[in-house]
Parts: sequence; structure tokens; C-alpha cells
Amino acid sequence: MNMNKKIAAVVLTAVLTAAAPAAALGASLQLTDTVKTTVEKTAASADAALKSRITSAYTELGTLLAQETALDNTIKGVHFASEQALVAVRKEIKLIDANKVAELTSKVQMTKDKYKPLFVLYSSVSGTKKAGELKIAVQLAREDIRLKEKQLKAAKDEKARKIKAVRSTLSAITGLKLQIKSAKGAADVPKKRLSAEWSDFKQLAKKGEAKRAADSLDNLVSLTRRILEQKKGIHALENKISGIIATAKQQISAAK
Repeated sequence: MNMNKKIAAVVLTAVLTAAAPAAALGASLQLTDTVKTTVEKTAASADAALKSRITSAYTELGTLLAQETALDNTIKGVHFASEQALVAVRKEIKLIDANKVAELTSKVQMTKDKYKPLFVLYSSVSGTKKAGELKIAVQLAREDIRLKEKQLKAAKDEKARKIKAVRSTLSAITGLKLQIKSAKGAADVPKKRLSAEWSDFKQLAKKGEAKRAADSLDNLVSLTRRILEQKKGIHALENKISGIIATAKQQISAAK
């Protein structure tokens, strides 16, 4: 038995078994015992074909709502994990080559401090024979400092290049988040219709209007499918974000 059939079996039991507790499914609809009983009475008053249609649609609705609830939980889990991972990655970005740059910065300062007495002496004897004797030593000292500063600049440039590469990877998340926002907006349209349709359905079922209740159920199933498809899209986008963060982590590891 595949996963969809397993879910359908669970939902069918919850919907059609009189002893089952009320099943709260989805954000908008509740397939309660009261609704179940009303649907059973409405279906019982219809002919065989209509009864089968009502029972089938109601069960399918329950299955779709169960899938939606499971998907909502999955999306929340992936989103939360990604947000936590993103915070960690952004902290790690700052540490790329941090020790190397700090070490070279220290070397530059130590080298300058080492030669400082020489420069002070050279300045104090400017214009004298002693200055001529110190000139080569001063030139070598300055070259040593320039070399250390060049190494530091190269390390900083490399650090900036690595950070830019990781941030470039992460920048793709912005577009995906916009797509998620758009998908949520698209899901809101059938959601609003779903709420109104659900109210209509319950009233029709109470009145025992089997044909109209069946039509309303069909609409509910169609709307819920649309919502579910949007949420599947959101799930896929959240997974893409998770994948991007994983790629960024790999880049950081390779950069160390």
C-alpha cells in the first residue's frame, strides 16, 4: 500500500467510523463528528449513485486535508531548520580566513615596531654621515614592511573574494523567498473561497439537499487541491533554500 492509500485509509476511518473522535484537519475546515453524522444522513437520503459520490468526495476531502496538514508541518520544519542554518552560516562567513588575516596583521605591526627605533635614529641623524651609513638598512626595513603589507593585502583580498562567493550563493535565497510569498498569496485566493464554500456545504448538508451538497463537496475538493498544489510548490522552494544553504556551508568548509 502506497503512502496516499495509507493516508486515505486513516482519514476514511476517522470520517466514517461513528466511534472516531472529531478530526481537526487543515487551517480552515474541521471534519467533526457532527459534520460526519450530517453527511451520513444526507448521503443515506440520496440514491445509490449520489450517495457514492457524496461519500467518495467527503473521504477525498479528508485525505487532501490530512495531506495539507502533514505538508504544513513539513514546510514549517524545513523553514525553521533553514533559518537556523542561515544564522549559523552568516556567522561562519565572518570567520573565513580570519585567523590568517589576524596573524598577518600582527606580523605587519610587529615588523613596524621592530624597525621603529631604526627609523627614529635615521630621522635624528638626517643630513649626517651616519644617515648615509643607515640608508641601506632603512631601505631594507621599508622593503620588509612593504612585503608584509603586501602579504596582508593579498590575504584580505582573498578573504573578500571567498566571502563574496558565499554571499553570491546565498543571494539566490532572496528570489526564492519572493516566490514563496507569491505562492502563499496564490493559495490565499482558494482559501477564502474554501471558507465560504464550507459554510454553504454544511448548511446544504443540514437541509438534506444531497445534489447541491455533492456539488459543494466537489468544489471543496477542487479548492483544497489548488491549495495543496501551491503548498507543494512552497515546499519545493523551501527545499531549494535548504540546498543553497548546504552549498554555502560546503564553500565555507573549502575556504578554510
